[in-house]
Amino acid sequence: MRLTRTVSHGVPAVVVAALCTGCASKLGTAHIPTDESRPHVSWELRYGGNEGERDFVCGSAQPTKACILPAAAGTRAVLAVAHLSVHAAAQPTNYLGFMRASFFRGASDRKSGEINTAIGPGGRAVGAMVLAAVVPTRGNYTLSIVMDALPQGAANAVNLSQEVPVVVK
Repeated sequence: MRLTRTVSHGVPAVVVAALCTGCASKLGTAHIPTDESRPHVSWELRYGGNEGERDFVCGSAQPTKACILPAAAGTRAVLAVAHLSVHAAAQPTNYLGFMRASFFRGASDRKSGEINTAIGPGGRAVGAMVLAAVVPTRGNYTLSIVMDALPQGAANAVNLSQEVPVVVK
């Protein structure tokens, strides 16, 4: 799925939102789950270059690393990418959720990177990514991951939601 929205000065606000199978293997850092038997997510934030993928910022594989992005300056846009992946568990699992990245220009209250999929045991990860320009205003922001997982036979969904602090400097 490709979403393009242009804001003032022709800067793309949200350039790409994509859902793909196997995207997790393309992340710059290794996926290190705590327990492969349970439903789980991984995420990563990168920025720089023409596609926002050049430099690793932070991610679930390095949970203690602070998420710090540079602010856009003048007409110089800073592109960043947020990746989100859901992974196989011991039971077939249905995942439903999205990301919200308040540090992306024009996307502060919008759902993006939506995932609605089922993965069987041993199945490939399914991922979503959002590529957008970083806001020009320095401050504290959040990468919100809102995700529920429902393993087959479970009475209730497992809430995998996370709030990741992001600083734009």
